[in-house]
Amino acid sequence: MAARSILSAGLLVTILLSPLWAGGETLLERNWGKSFESEKQLQIENPEAAQTAETPTGMDGVAAKTVMDKYRSSFQATKSGQRGGSAGEGGWKEPMSMGVIGGTSGSEK
Repeated sequence: MAARSILSAGLLVTILLSPLWAGGETLLERNWGKSFESEKQLQIENPEAAQTAETPTGMDGVAAKTVMDKYRSSFQATKSGQRGGSAGEGGWKEPMSMGVIGGTSGSEK
């Protein structure tokens, strides 16, 4: 019975003191609003920045379509039954076995 009351008292003390062990403020709380304050300060320093900013450049539509067509066609089955690869000229290759130094593909067993 005494052991049970000591255990209960220890549990109660642990529960009551656990917020003290949590470490205080989090990284989010420490940095809350810093991005906003930074942007506000930049606008105060240079209010005309929006009028002089260059438009971001990227990939034009034709190049983007070509890339996406190649990506999608890499999943089409070839005559040998394997899928084509999008990571280079060699196409998709079977993963190497980790059982032998230097590795062998699974079909060479």
